[in-house]
Order: sequence, then structure tokens, then C-alpha cells
Amino acid sequence: MLPVGNWCAVRARRRALLVSLVATALVLLGQAGQAAAARDAAGAAGAGCTRPYTDDSPWNTAIALAPVYAADGASRVAQITESLTSDPSQFTYPVYEAAKRGRASVVRVFDALSRMRAGGAKLVNTQGGTLRIPLPKNARPTAETGQLIVVDSRTGREWGAFGLGRRGKAWSALFAYAFSTKTNGVPAIGNDGAGIAARAGASYLAGLIRACEITRGQIDHAVALAYDSPSIAHIAPLRGTNGTNGSPAALPVGARLQLDPTVTEAELSELGCRRACYTIARAMQQYGAFVVGRSGRPKIYVEHNLTARWKGAVRSDTVSAIPVERLRVLDLTDELRITKKFKRTKVRAGKVLTASMELAPAAADTGASGRVFCHAAVGENRSLKPLKAVTTARPSGHEQALCRWRVPAGLRGKTIDFSFQVVYQHGGVRNDFSARVTR
Repeated sequence: MLPVGNWCAVRARRRALLVSLVATALVLLGQAGQAAAARDAAGAAGAGCTRPYTDDSPWNTAIALAPVYAADGASRVAQITESLTSDPSQFTYPVYEAAKRGRASVVRVFDALSRMRAGGAKLVNTQGGTLRIPLPKNARPTAETGQLIVVDSRTGREWGAFGLGRRGKAWSALFAYAFSTKTNGVPAIGNDGAGIAARAGASYLAGLIRACEITRGQIDHAVALAYDSPSIAHIAPLRGTNGTNGSPAALPVGARLQLDPTVTEAELSELGCRRACYTIARAMQQYGAFVVGRSGRPKIYVEHNLTARWKGAVRSDTVSAIPVERLRVLDLTDELRITKKFKRTKVRAGKVLTASMELAPAAADTGASGRVFCHAAVGENRSLKPLKAVTTARPSGHEQALCRWRVPAGLRGKTIDFSFQVVYQHGGVRNDFSARVTR
């Protein structure tokens, strides 16, 4: 690095020498070297086109040449009833390069906070707290949801936040997490049975399409997809779900879709899928798209305009020409299904409430009981401690998850939000319900 100072007499000569050296180096390096240098420069500017997570990450593993598809895949895909969208102006994430060391901002987190420990082998989730995020001076969370991603391209550290805002010099957020791009991108199961406090238990960066990838015409990872009615179930590599669809035909969060690899460039072009659309379509053929949760309409996640500065290269309708009916669902052997949900019943003050659900565990988890996490809250500040949280084997080979709470007599007339989740090695399911306490 050239020294910086007030040496006006030598600056011009040094600048000329630097230009000459760079030009000579580029000639010697050749085309491949230039491409590598460009990637390195992009990475230094903002995590660039260096794809996050390890090569063996589910996000970075190409789909086999002869994949096994789910037998009922067509009926599941049919639940995506609208064209795909790719709006870079809202409900997605800008990506910033971390500020230099010593300039981390203290962010007060009011709700869920996730911290990675032991190199990614452990995840600690807490209700509120503070997180130091090296927000650069130009960091601007999105106007509609206060979301952003910060990546330190030198160390691989990654931070994400939702509901982020600043009042004076003080930053606060609803949810936030600290993760690492040097892991396989699949968070450990946290101490509360959930993944990291982002999206469906996976980082915001996973599957996000960056501007530099469209510029170079190549995406080397699976993309993130959301739609309006995913299942309440989830499977790996996702660690949670915000889906509300209880139908067994719904796509679970974590399902991997593939654009039919026999669809040709000529066919896509005829449909109007060219340039950025074609680059994304090719990634969906080679790496697929993971369902990452619920959105107002079917959506492929691309980097937000705040940092991508797409200038029309990607718009809301860029991917709309990709034929949804040509999507295939990869085998869902590891799917977890709720076969019997808890039926709504009266919640009586001073009495014990027992809630249960029966589920078919993933084939890979046969014989292994899941961990049950029971939650009940009255408003934001009061939680009920569960009396019991267990799973038991059923004669059918299914598992029954059971949660039991004592409802205090003083809660008559109040509304309690209940949630219980069963987590297995390969995924989990969650059942949420609310009820008003009667006498």
C-alpha cells in the first residue's frame, strides 16, 4: 500500500508508476488472472462475488445429473399459483462491507438475538440483548423493514438485522444475528430449538443473488425462493418456518426445487427470459432454489437496490418468464409431516392445558425422538413455564409431541399465544395457536 501524506512532490510520479505497474501486471496475468483480480477487488468492496459458505454447503452443492424427484412434486408446485418475481426495491436485503476494526456499533435488540459459538457448532438464542455490528458509515437499512446484511470479507463474519433503526447515535433492532460465511451455511439448532433469528432460521445471505453475479453472468449457488403459502413444516437446511399452510400437499420450508434441466436457452429466450433472467434460470437448473419461507407473492431474492444499484438490470418482473410449471421438487425423504394437529379447545383459568400433535418423522430420524420446545406468552413480558414437554412413540410408528401448561387463575380474559416445536436432526415442525382464557 502506498503511504498517505502531504508529499506533493512525489505523488504524481508514484501515481504514474502505479498505473504502469498495474498495466504490466494485468498483461502478465492474462485473462484468468484479470478475472481473479476482479473477484478479489469485488470481495474487498463488499463481500463481492466470493460465494459465502463452504463448498460442501447445501447452498453450494450442484444438483446431481440424475436427481430423484418427489412423486407428488407436480401437485406441490401447483400451489405456487402466480409468476415468480424479483423485486429489488423492497422486502429484500442490502449487503455492506464491515467497517474497519474498532468501529463496531452497539445495537440494542428487543426481541430475538442469535449468536454463533464454537465455530458454528453451537447457537445461543436470547430474548433481547446487545450485539456489536461493524456498521459502515454508509449503512442504510431498508425503509420498509429495516433489514440489512453486513459481511467482513476478511474474517468471514456475517451479521444481519431486522427492524434496524437509529435515533441519534443509538441503534436498535427487533431481531439480529451473528453468523459466519466460513461455515456450511446451516445454523446449529439453538438452545431454544430454533435456528438463527432471521427468515426461517437461516441467514439472510443464504441464496441471495448479488449484483456482481448478474454482471459476470454466473451464479454458483442455489437461490432463495419464497411464496405465499408454504407448509408449517420445515426440513434441512432450514431451521424454522413462518409458513401457515397445514395441507400435506404444501411445500415445506427447506424444500429444494429445480428448474427442469431440459429447458433450453432458446426456449427461455422465446418466453422472454434473457440476460439476468437467464443467469438466474441457469442457477435454478444447476443448483436449484430452496423454499425459505412465506412472502406476499412468489419471489426470488436479489440484493436490494441500496447496494446493488441495479439501474434496471433486475426489476420486479425480471424472473417472471421462468415457467413455474417446469419446476421440479427434489425428493423429500427428510420431510417431517404433522399428521394430527392440536384441536382448538377452551383454555380455562386455574386449569392445566394439554396440547399435542402427531407427526411422521423423517426417514433418517426413524427411531430417534425429537426435542420438544414449548412456549406460552401473555403479551411481550410474561411467559408461562411448561409443566411437561415430551415426545412418545405411537403404534403407527409416528411420534406424539405433548406440551402441558398450568394457566394461572389471574389470566382470565387474557389472550395467550402458544407455540410448540419438535426438532429432529434433519428438521422440525412447529404448531402455533392463540386462545382467550375463560373461567
